[in-house]
Amino acid sequence: MSVVLKPGVLPIFAGDDIPPIPDSLRNLRGQDGALRWKANQIAEAIEGHAEDPPARYHLWLALGEAWASACKPKAKFRTPEVMSAVVGDIDVDVTTAEEYRYSQYKVSEELDLDHLSSPKPE
Repeated sequence: MSVVLKPGVLPIFAGDDIPPIPDSLRNLRGQDGALRWKANQIAEAIEGHAEDPPARYHLWLALGEAWASACKPKAKFRTPEVMSAVVGDIDVDVTTAEEYRYSQYKVSEELDLDHLSSPKPE
């Protein structure tokens, strides 16, 4: 699953050195590394960390991961027929439009979620 963001939304760090997750997000993941927050909580946190590039970076990655995890069949639907159609785990790649390659685009399906959110107040 690819999450393609507008240019400038995903922070870029010098030398591609990704900073550690800030202390303000210490509850984002459990000890096992699994997400503890739901997608809506992560999205709200992105808004609240507009001036904190390391936090924004990690939150965008977490949001993509939360969306991908929602694509997995719930336990009651994991029949042999359904599971035979699911090949492995759904991985997520959060990137910007500048870095998204044409070859990735050619093998992707578009999923437009804009209709799920109301317009941002001005």
